[in-house]
Amino acid sequence: MYFAVCTADKFDCGNGKCLEMSLLCNYFDNCGDKEVSDEKNCSYPEGEHYVNTFEGLRLRLKVK
Repeated sequence: MYFAVCTADKFDCGNGKCLEMSLLCNYFDNCGDKEVSDEKNCSYPEGEHYVNTFEGLRLRLKVK
């Protein structure tokens, strides 16, 4: 079971990692969870976008 440990000024990735808010919505999976949780609630234009990971992968993110 996971419990949040992030302070209010950080983004909680849901995997134990906390991010600076400035790292959100930058087309990079900063959480490293392959769920791109730090990119999900961004105001990207409609269509397909790609998010890069630390492993060098590109994950497709669809915005409706």
